[in-house]
Amino acid sequence: MKNSGIDLRYVLIANYKKMGFDESTLAVLLVIDQLLSEGNSFIDAELLALRMSLKAEEIDKILTKLLKNKIISYEVDKSKKVSVSLSPLENLLTKQYQKSLAKANAEESEEEVANKVHNIYAEFEKYFQRSLSPIEYQKIYDWLDMGYSEEMILTALKEVASSKRRSFNAVDKKLLSMVAREDVDKEGYTTISHNWDKNIEETIKIAKAKWLDDD
Repeated sequence: MKNSGIDLRYVLIANYKKMGFDESTLAVLLVIDQLLSEGNSFIDAELLALRMSLKAEEIDKILTKLLKNKIISYEVDKSKKVSVSLSPLENLLTKQYQKSLAKANAEESEEEVANKVHNIYAEFEKYFQRSLSPIEYQKIYDWLDMGYSEEMILTALKEVASSKRRSFNAVDKKLLSMVAREDVDKEGYTTISHNWDKNIEETIKIAKAKWLDDD
């Protein structure tokens, strides 16, 4: 039971409870898969009972439920030969695998961003010699969302700190100028406007004052 190199047996075992299967159903599906791999095409309750401790009557009820829920199917070829197919199950497992993979990637991405913000935050506290306000913390997230790399933000911070201008507004201006400089180096011109948000510093000051007052 494989699809595009994915071991669907592993996916089934890892997710069978989530998919609403009990252990007996899981065992029936795994034995069907094994029988198919051995070249058997028509698989019924009697054949499965020879390989399992479950009775044929129990297996027949499980097969009926699997057919009803479109987990397995019976296919008839041109010679009217009937065979069992796990294709419906394989499609479900492939979707489950892709969903789990997408979720894992999203969680990993969120963790990566959180780590970057933590590192940047620590550097800002070191250079500013104070704790950052919530709005300043959010500003770091905003810079990352805008596409600025962690390296660019820290470089801008160090350049601003070396000139004794310790403010988020100065770092924001420095980031814009760095992007503009890169554009000029690559393209010979830039579309970056230097009309940055002049209210950033004022907004941060107001928010920081309120934050400190709340403490």
